[in-house]
Amino acid sequence: MAKKKVDQNFHKNLFLFGILVVFVFAFFKMYQFYTEGQNYTPLEFEKYVVLLLVVLGVAIGWMNITKKETMPLLVSSLVLMMVRFGNFDALVWSWFDLGVYLDVLLKQLGVMVASAAIVVAVKEFIFVAKSK
Repeated sequence: MAKKKVDQNFHKNLFLFGILVVFVFAFFKMYQFYTEGQNYTPLEFEKYVVLLLVVLGVAIGWMNITKKETMPLLVSSLVLMMVRFGNFDALVWSWFDLGVYLDVLLKQLGVMVASAAIVVAVKEFIFVAKSK
């Protein structure tokens, strides 16, 4: 019974670590946007951060999502993907461009959640195929 509690804490910490990576990376992208302007290039380590988010998403989807959480995860990931394409350009002030921050934040969060959703959807397909 103690092992299960440790595993639940590990899974929760894994998800929180992914959220922390998303926020820190979004902060770095905002700093780059303000220092280089709108013609900024991708950061050198951006591909590694995206790879880390994909790996975290797969791990979260594989280990952390129970049967009860399957449908809420899939629905919330669909909503997140739809919100990602929203137009946040109107959220611009002279001192802070909230639209760029939200754009980067939702894009990176979408990478992690979409990776988890793909794994959960495949697991659900396999479960449905076995049950018939």
